[in-house]
Amino acid sequence: MIYVGVNIFPDDDPSTAVYYFQDTVSHSLLGSVASPECDTQREGVEVQVFPYTQADPNGSILTLSEVVTALNDALKRASWRH
Repeated sequence: MIYVGVNIFPDDDPSTAVYYFQDTVSHSLLGSVASPECDTQREGVEVQVFPYTQADPNGSILTLSEVVTALNDALKRASWRH
């Protein structure tokens, strides 16, 4: 997923921060859903947007260092099995 912004839609409640992420395929082919130039009606490409707030479980989103650690752990487990 790619981070595209906070409270990017006109109907977002300004008192609650909603962080939006978009799938990489539609972002690559259509651009950011936060951009007015994004063409969400392109045939064969469906935009998927994932909103998160502070109330959502914190374990759902990892920091870059947490991702690196998780990938290193997975690599160690995969190497151990071979």
